[in-house]
Amino acid sequence: GIAKPSFLSRQFDGDLSGPASRKMSLFVDYSYRRQDDQGLVNATVLNSQFLAMPLMQNAPMPNTRISASPRVDYQLTSNVILGGRFTFVRTTNDNVGVGQFTLPIAGTNASSNNYSAQGTATWVVNNSAVNETRFQMTRSNTTTSGNNQAPGINVAGAFTGGAAAIGNAFLNQSVYEIQNYTTITRGTHLIRFGARVRGSLQDTGTDQNFNGTFYFASIAAYSAMLAGVAQGLAWSQIVANGGEAFQYAVATGTPLASARVVDAAPFFQDDWRLRPNFTLSLGARYEIQDHIADKADISPRAGIAWGIGKR
Repeated sequence: GIAKPSFLSRQFDGDLSGPASRKMSLFVDYSYRRQDDQGLVNATVLNSQFLAMPLMQNAPMPNTRISASPRVDYQLTSNVILGGRFTFVRTTNDNVGVGQFTLPIAGTNASSNNYSAQGTATWVVNNSAVNETRFQMTRSNTTTSGNNQAPGINVAGAFTGGAAAIGNAFLNQSVYEIQNYTTITRGTHLIRFGARVRGSLQDTGTDQNFNGTFYFASIAAYSAMLAGVAQGLAWSQIVANGGEAFQYAVATGTPLASARVVDAAPFFQDDWRLRPNFTLSLGARYEIQDHIADKADISPRAGIAWGIGKR
């Protein structure tokens, strides 16, 4: 018999925080996790004599996750505070998809790296005005690669081998965003205005099934094909012996695609407290992006807040 698939998980977490000076504080956290999992393969394959034989094995399927995130806050002046944070996360997964009829040779390895940087600046202009500036950048890189680059083999009721169907693929995404908001109080008015500018970039590519996949109706048909090739038989003889794939599928085309979008959105809003229990809100937002020809995207806004009843 075959041993029961094992599972082992290890995890470590830690953080460190405290003041670095009278004006600066630091915080750092770190996490590591690894899981050693296994997939049970229960298939039918051919031996060196092209005879069908059962295959039962445990295939390792480890995965890991690592993350780290430092943060710093700094009081630049008595009325200006700066903050910054960076986050990194990496994950890996090996032999994805392996198990049952799918052999380890047809598995895929996947990994992703995610980065995020954030910065803030808060300026208390005076007793009635505050200005905030925020910046954020995120980037993610995801890749998937097959364990084998040969054509795929799919034998009904027996096994799936050869190249992984998903092939090699990647997805890279980046988003940049900056915001600036100002809040002012003037008597019974609370005025807010500012703008946001954002850019998004994406590149993706995949060669899924670019190597093609042969489909066989049975393990006997696959055996007849391999035996005929080894014996040097003509293709017509191999077909007459039942050694022909009933289908061959292959993908072609342009595997790469890219997209770029930039948008901006300035706004203005006034919350006017007409009565202690009644506030009228009026404002407008103007939105624009480079992928839309129509530039007249003005969005007026109006609202009321009414506190019903006595306090």
